[in-house]
Formats: sequence, structure tokens, C-alpha cells
Amino acid sequence: MMTSKVKKRDALNSYRKELSQGASSKNGNKAYIWKSLLVVILAILCGVIHGKHAAEMFERSTHFSHLADFEREMLFRTEMGFYYSFYKYLVNAKSFKEGLIALTRDNQTEYGREINALKRFNLYPEIIISAMYRVFKSITKYWKIPTQICWQVKRDVHLPPVTSCEGIGNQMFFYIYMVYFLAGLVGSLLFLYGFLLSDSIFGGLFTVLCFFYNHSEATRVQWTPPLRESFGYPAFLCITLLISKDLKYKSTLHNYILISLSSVMFMLVWQFASIALATVVGSLVALNMLGLISNIHLKQFFKTFFVSILIACFMLFKNEMLLSSLFFASLIAVKIMLYVEQLLLKGCFFKLANFSKPFTFAFGVVCVKFFIGKLLRTEDDAHIFDLLRAKIFGLHTFDTLLYTCAAEFDFLPFEYFKKTSATLLLPMAFVICISGVYILVKEK
Repeated sequence: MMTSKVKKRDALNSYRKELSQGASSKNGNKAYIWKSLLVVILAILCGVIHGKHAAEMFERSTHFSHLADFEREMLFRTEMGFYYSFYKYLVNAKSFKEGLIALTRDNQTEYGREINALKRFNLYPEIIISAMYRVFKSITKYWKIPTQICWQVKRDVHLPPVTSCEGIGNQMFFYIYMVYFLAGLVGSLLFLYGFLLSDSIFGGLFTVLCFFYNHSEATRVQWTPPLRESFGYPAFLCITLLISKDLKYKSTLHNYILISLSSVMFMLVWQFASIALATVVGSLVALNMLGLISNIHLKQFFKTFFVSILIACFMLFKNEMLLSSLFFASLIAVKIMLYVEQLLLKGCFFKLANFSKPFTFAFGVVCVKFFIGKLLRTEDDAHIFDLLRAKIFGLHTFDTLLYTCAAEFDFLPFEYFKKTSATLLLPMAFVICISGVYILVKEK
């Protein structure tokens, strides 16, 4: 009798425990859903605020909405006008297909030569935006939806009036809106980046706040919308965000696919993407040397990036500059480094295996870069190394003298260090570096 009572009591307690666990699990799931929803809303809000802020800064500095189209085009000087001209050509071509074919047989950009502009330049942003504009115009025209407001601006007595149109239906406004939509993505990605690293909503908001506080040093999209970096920056942030997620949590095939796709987009839209990605590979190699990621993990990143560069190379019509880039050389150097390490571990020099990694990697990058450059007979990126040689050793060519006339290619002025110190960016970077070294030494 007592045994049956004990059994009933135990069963009742077990049932109550299951109920309480189920209730707590449901409450936990609800809290997770609400938190996720709040994160998404805040990410969108940060994106909208940054996109609107950058667009308003551009409008205030240029009075873009009050200009005629030819005056707006005059604002796009140097590279900006060059890239915008391809968008304009595709929009105004008889058909989108004819425009694309004409760009593959371009005999106007370089005098006396017919080139494939899609191979030579990173024109995928203009291709995508022009295709979107054509579809948008056909839909709004079919449904008779007004998309722009036009008026005439009277000028001097001896000059005819100028027609000025404003709205998303105007081809220039459509182009600018797409750029500032991507600028909005920067704000969203930075919030998600801060949230991922800190595991708190406050961390995400603090990241965005610091970005705004250092805005003039972080982006030029508010002054120069058509530049390649305006399209490349969101893709690069997406890559680093996904890599950070992969390093923090369990690796998944889905995450590697997203990294690969983001890398492809990055290389398609910006000619200097390969240099930025080479620094990413170098950072992953450094983590491997410090023992923070395994060789297997590094090999997964190698496969991901290798697939992405092959896809990008194919989509850029076998662009030799990608194959002779530092990014491709660094990927091959990773494979060489891991192979040499295995040889040393099998031999009697196993103690030197990890110590040899930085030297093997650096030597591999230099040798592979030199060998592929000679093999493909390409010097498309020679001006980059000429510029480095000019800055370090003072050995100038005519091209480097032209480059160094621009402030962007000069040494960082004292004003830069003053600004970043005033915003606490530079001091905090030093503190973080010292803290990182301290943690590594302590763990070792």
C-alpha cells in the first residue's frame, strides 16, 4: 500500500516537473521570438536612418533635386561619371540585350582598341540597376503610375528654360536611390555585427552610434555615390559578419554558401575587392597560427573562397586580374603552408611546424603572385605596387606622380589621427589590441 502511494506521489511530482519545464520552455521560446523580432526591427530602423542621412547629406551638398539632368551628370566627375555613363548607355539603348552586346565590343572607351567593358571594368552594379529601371518603367507605364514631377526652370534672358524632373521615375534618381538603399544596408549590417559580437542589443546600437560618430572617416557614399566602394562596402561587411558568425558558432554549409555568394558579389562590383579579401585570408591564417581555429576550419574557408573566386572569374569573362591578384595568391599560399606543415610534422622537424607557418605563407604569396603574373603576362595591378614602391622608397613613375597628387593616395595627415583620437576610435583600438594580446598570453 505504501509502495503504491510512493509511486503515485513520484508520478505526480514527475508530471508537475514536466509541466514546469514545458512552461519555462514556452516562455523561453516566446522571449527568443520577441528578442529576434526586436533585433530585426532595430536593424531595419538603423538601415533606414543611415540611408536617409547619407541621401540628405548628398542633397544638401549638391542641391541634386533642383538641377537639370545634364547638370546632375556634371556632378559625377572623374570615375563617377565614367561608371554612370555605362548605366546611361544601357538605359537608353534600343534594348537591354543590344546594350550588353555593345559593351562586350566597346570601341569608344579606349582609343584605337575594341575591349570587353564587362571584363575590363566592374560594371555589374550598372547592369543590375539598369535592368531594374527598365522593368520598373515598363510596369509603371503599363499601369499609368506617375513616378516623377517635372517643371521648367527659367534661366537668363538669352538662354532657353531647362526642364528639371524629380522622382524615382527619373533615371538619375533611380540610380541614386539604389546606391542609398545599399548605404542603408551598411547601417543594418553594422547593427547585426555589434549584436553578434556582444550578444546584446545595446552592443548593436553602440556600434551604429560609433559609426555615425566617425562617419566622415568611415564612408564617402554621401559625397561620391557612383564609386565602386559604395556597392562593395555592404558586401564586405556581409562577408566579415558571416565569418564572425562562423567563428563564434557551429560551422554550417548554409553559412559557407552565403560567404561564397557575398564574396562573388564583392569581387563583381569593386576592382579592389581582391586586396580586401586577401587581408581577410591573412587574418584567418593569423588565427590559425595562434591556435584559435583548426586546420580543418581553415581548409573550409579555403574551399569557400576558392569557389567564389572561380565563379567571379567566370562571370568577369576570365578576368586575368583576379587570377593574378593577392587574394588568389594568398589562397594558394594557404594550401602550401598546410602542406609544408604536414611534411614537418611527419619528419624530425615537427617542433618547427607552427613556427614556420608565417614564413611559409608570406613566401608562398610572393612566389605565387610573381609566377602567375609572369604566366598570364598581366600587369593590370602593377600600378598598385608602383604606388607602394613610390610611397616607401620614393621611386616615382609618371602614373604614381599623378596618383599622389590626390589626397586619398597621400600619407595619412595629422588631422586624421586628431579626429580619430577625439572620437576615441584610435585610443579604443589600442586598448582592444592590448586586451587581445593580454588574453592570448594569459590563455597560453
